[in-house]
Amino acid sequence: MSSNSTPYYFVPGLSRHPVMAAIGLIAFGFGMVGWVNHTSWGGSMAIAGVLWVLYVLYNWFGDTIAESNSGKNGVNVDVSYRWSMAWFIFSEIMFFGGLFTAYLVYRNWYYPAFVAGSHTLDIKLGMFNTLLLITSSFTMAMGVWCSETRRKSGLVWSLIATIIL
Repeated sequence: MSSNSTPYYFVPGLSRHPVMAAIGLIAFGFGMVGWVNHTSWGGSMAIAGVLWVLYVLYNWFGDTIAESNSGKNGVNVDVSYRWSMAWFIFSEIMFFGGLFTAYLVYRNWYYPAFVAGSHTLDIKLGMFNTLLLITSSFTMAMGVWCSETRRKSGLVWSLIATIIL
């Protein structure tokens, strides 16, 4: 194998990112406990924990992208990423399948309560929420398309719009 070819399988070195993310999640957890108990520091600590986790994720994804762009990832890593996404989608299908099944079962068991609750729904709020979700899905799909067609500015603007929505 020459020095310019992509290795068969890339095993990354040790990473600080999981530990750093765990520290942020622990800070968030303690902050939420403090916030629920009405301490003066709870809200600030929860926000600091979330910001820390976002910072760690930004750096973690940056390192992953740099590894991919430098040619360290072989075919097996690409297959691994694809299988990971497939398992994630499968888990989402199973989760929401259980959620909707529980909804249908409880709707049949407690039908009068569902009828009474349906009279208090706010149609305008529901319509706004649906419009927001559809629009953010569209801007994300546009971001994927811009990424595939190598339109960097369109990708950035689509992701910014998705985050804002």
